[in-house]
Amino acid sequence: MKQFPFPLRFSIPIILLVLGSFLGLFSFKQEISQFDVDAEEEISHDAKFTGTQTAETLEYLYRKGDIEQAEIIISKSQGDINIKLALLCDENNQVLLATRYELRQQPVSNTLDVNILAALEKSRQTMAYQAIISQDKQTLWAIHPVLLGAIPGELRPSRVGTLLLKYDITAIKQRTYNNALQRSIKMIIGLALVCVILWFFFDKTITQRAARLVATSKSLTVGELGTRASLQGSDELAQIATAFNKMAAWIQSNTEELHHALEVKEALAIAAFSQTQNLEKTLQELRKTQAQLIQTEKMSSLGQMVAGVAHEINNPVNFIHGNLTHVTEYINNLLHLINLYQQRYPDDAVMQEHLEDIDLEFLSQDLPKILSSMKIGTNRIREIVLTLRNFSRLDEADMKPVNIHEGIDSTLLILNDRLKAKGEHLAINVIKEYANLPKIECYAGQLNQVFMNILSNAIDALHEYDRERKLKQSSLALMGSNPQDKEVLLKINQPNNITIKTQVFNSDWVTISIHNNRSEISHDTIDKLFDPFFTTKPVGQGTGLGLSISYQIVVDKHHGSLTCISEPDQGVEFLIKIPIKQSSKQIKQG
Repeated sequence: MKQFPFPLRFSIPIILLVLGSFLGLFSFKQEISQFDVDAEEEISHDAKFTGTQTAETLEYLYRKGDIEQAEIIISKSQGDINIKLALLCDENNQVLLATRYELRQQPVSNTLDVNILAALEKSRQTMAYQAIISQDKQTLWAIHPVLLGAIPGELRPSRVGTLLLKYDITAIKQRTYNNALQRSIKMIIGLALVCVILWFFFDKTITQRAARLVATSKSLTVGELGTRASLQGSDELAQIATAFNKMAAWIQSNTEELHHALEVKEALAIAAFSQTQNLEKTLQELRKTQAQLIQTEKMSSLGQMVAGVAHEINNPVNFIHGNLTHVTEYINNLLHLINLYQQRYPDDAVMQEHLEDIDLEFLSQDLPKILSSMKIGTNRIREIVLTLRNFSRLDEADMKPVNIHEGIDSTLLILNDRLKAKGEHLAINVIKEYANLPKIECYAGQLNQVFMNILSNAIDALHEYDRERKLKQSSLALMGSNPQDKEVLLKINQPNNITIKTQVFNSDWVTISIHNNRSEISHDTIDKLFDPFFTTKPVGQGTGLGLSISYQIVVDKHHGSLTCISEPDQGVEFLIKIPIKQSSKQIKQG
């Protein structure tokens, strides 16, 4: 059984009060229901008596033909505070006289509902009084038949009209309610006095004695083992007190041994808990170190490979680029020599035939263009090699001032192939909003690693959206076209964009924002986004290390901040904030 949520000192009077309240409410309900019936009978009797007198008076006046006096009788009915409306209708249910002038000469059906119209017809046919009470018990309609006068030649009038009186019975019910309320209040006060008397009795015999027993048990719980309960009598509470005293004596005799055992267990538990915490901390550090080593090794291997490829490409490209100038000069000399031969030996048929075979005019025009294109191509290869070396930065492991924009551009060059349109993936537009930034003191290679991780994740998210886009387009095509669907289709067909924005913040900091306009991340996921080994990608496609390592590089190595912002239909933004200059203390800690 569920325990009562209050002490005995309060629970007993509450029970008595609730019981008395239920009895008082029951009495009040009985009073109200009975007096409602009495009120309805009283108003019905009054309506019958008053209406009968008025109907007889109207019959007399109509036999005399005194219509003006009949109007006065109807008008005087407004003097009764309980009558809200009086109507006199002819045999065709047309209003002849009414307390409201605008209702005269109108069909009575415009004023009354169907039930009253039926009662009106019944009263005319039976020549008997009818009373109708509305459903809300607030209005009574009294209907009396009225003889409106005889047609010339008739001994008894054949025109039977009806007198309708609308009574408001709310005032009588209010008086009934007030009388019932007064009687119920008196009864509740009487019940309250009885409850108070019973409460004093229970408080003396049960509550106070139980309180002493509770106080003794509380003293025992706080360590006062010598405390005993002293209750007089032979009732159940006294028996409980005796059993309680025996239990307290047994507890006192065994407490010292238990206390000693608990102290030993507590010491062991504290030692075990401390050891567990140390092991957990060590495990977390090992996992973090492992993640850093794996990711660092991956980026180091990538940097070495990029640097090696750049170095191997650089030598032959420099050889070609350097010799193109000499080749151009030599070819120009040979063309000039051929031109001299043409001028000196214009009639040599063999030479002219050979010149026509090789199309010397076209060759002399196209060959410089080819050499110029080769020079442009070698310049482009040299720029790419320089960008790859800038990304790897194997020769810049220490913190030094660098141009952040060069690192971003070199990362984009590495990812350029993934930005192009392929199969179901649309092209990704990169929007650069670079501010005029000073050189930033940082670990350039590690910061490039952060850019690589964030941009790769943004590209993966946009590729995933492309797959969802295709499904949405197919679904809209099956559903048909309407203006709303066209707006949705226009929205999902917008191009994929990655916006990179840099700016100076508070003169000592720079912010780098990388925003994609498609994907969304829930707030619950954002809270765990930088945890090691947490990933939102399918199994086998993500390790959960990239953003964790990026967070450590930005926060621990550069003493900045890395946050993720995502709102519905607004895409995802990663915001990097780092200081322009690192203090010597920060560099040492990093």
